[in-house]
Amino acid sequence: MSLEFPLENVLNTGSIDEKSRGEGFLEALDLVFNVKVSADTQHLIIADGNLLYDQHAWDINGFSSDSTHLPESDVTVFGEKDMILMGLSARGVQIVRDYLNKHPLFDGNTTSTTVHDDEYARLLDWMSSANESAPSIRKTSIRDNPTFDWTSSSLTVSEYLSHWANFIPSTESPPSASLTSSSSTITARSYARAGLIGNPSDGFYGKTISVLLSNWFAEIVLIPNASALNSSISIVPNPTCDPLCFASIRAVGRAYGRDGFEGAARLLWATIKVFLEFCRKEGMELSGRGFKIAYQTNIPRQVGLAGSSALITALVKSLLRFYNLDDPKIVPLHIRANLALSVERDELGIAAGHQDRVIQVYGGCVYMDFEKHLMQGRGYGEYEQLGVDVLPEGLWLGNVTRAMSTFASYANRARQALISNDAALFASLMDANFDMRRSLYGDAVIGSRNLRIIELARSFGHAAKFSGSGGCVVGLWRGDKGDMERSAKTKEMRNALEKEGQCVAIALLCASTCSQ
Repeated sequence: MSLEFPLENVLNTGSIDEKSRGEGFLEALDLVFNVKVSADTQHLIIADGNLLYDQHAWDINGFSSDSTHLPESDVTVFGEKDMILMGLSARGVQIVRDYLNKHPLFDGNTTSTTVHDDEYARLLDWMSSANESAPSIRKTSIRDNPTFDWTSSSLTVSEYLSHWANFIPSTESPPSASLTSSSSTITARSYARAGLIGNPSDGFYGKTISVLLSNWFAEIVLIPNASALNSSISIVPNPTCDPLCFASIRAVGRAYGRDGFEGAARLLWATIKVFLEFCRKEGMELSGRGFKIAYQTNIPRQVGLAGSSALITALVKSLLRFYNLDDPKIVPLHIRANLALSVERDELGIAAGHQDRVIQVYGGCVYMDFEKHLMQGRGYGEYEQLGVDVLPEGLWLGNVTRAMSTFASYANRARQALISNDAALFASLMDANFDMRRSLYGDAVIGSRNLRIIELARSFGHAAKFSGSGGCVVGLWRGDKGDMERSAKTKEMRNALEKEGQCVAIALLCASTCSQ
């Protein structure tokens, strides 16, 4: 059951699992303090996002979903190895703020970025070993609390999903009743993409360069039915992407007012239908065994990171592997990209272009030429994989006709800049790309919030442009100063943006290809 939790208090940091106890933990904590903590903050509760969907999680040891009451201790934590829940008094807030201000990752006085593998444990040790002003700390074990079963790394898929059984209406069959993992389970991911140069010219026979980001991804888990005679196909409901229960009528209004009524499940059903029709047309025989699909995504919605196409391309990858069609000689990469595009554009009537699907199928960093005679003649463009190693350091992401030939020329020049390792030229082309878009559509369409992100980024020496259609910005140090200057200005920019409520993540480039 979703708790009555204000949407504005939910922050997506862009940190990934591998960093959850190290740099990712510090970045998430720093983001909370920059965006949500002011001088008069009296108390603070920081919780893992999974707890927002657990009806029992808050009714433990003094924490309550309908109360701001905190235990007497300055710091109360749940979780021995990972932070599940942290409660801070006013004094606890100040102590954690001091710790972050002194940490070399954020102090602004050094380029040192020494980060340990377990910064959560280091924070607790630091508070415990402080001088006479050390805070009172209460640590609570979660071993005996079923609320936190999902934190165990030894869980099977079925055991993990059984945790969510309470969120499925009683008229539905709990997914865990028949969902079991095996060696034949297929897992596929597609990553968020950032359009570096040229967008939105992909819809106008232009040229673009895009890159995948490993910060955010959509994941499909396809589990074949135990019996080859069982041809049934089902999708396990995801309480985050397609919630079925809400805390109140107000929560329903907020959720659907924000996201609309069209969730992730329709994308998956449409993908399966389009895939079947493609195989029939090509004379490809499909086995009769069915499967179950579980899915998840942490890609922020409606900010231009290609979240919808990520779910679709991940499922296309899974289906190709399940039916033994994954060899590019059987289904070439450009056909896979067109197949994913057809799901949204032709089957669901959603306006979409080729860029997102191409980069998510090919992987890494790709230069795309959508020349008119190619697109009209053979139905796909010329796609060149550049490799993420050609990209300059310092790439970041902030949450948030004749002209088309100009956009295309930017992509051509940017490709040459990458090949020749000219970071300054590449950054200037990113700026030019946004300026052209702004002149075309005007400030009213661009939006004051988006413009503010661009202006702030540029004031700290960074080039900046939309990663997609708006809502999210990709930026790059202009490359005209040394690493020390870049590091200091990037920290200053990040703090400035986060104080205005923007989430900033250093882009983690994804070099994966269609086979990974």
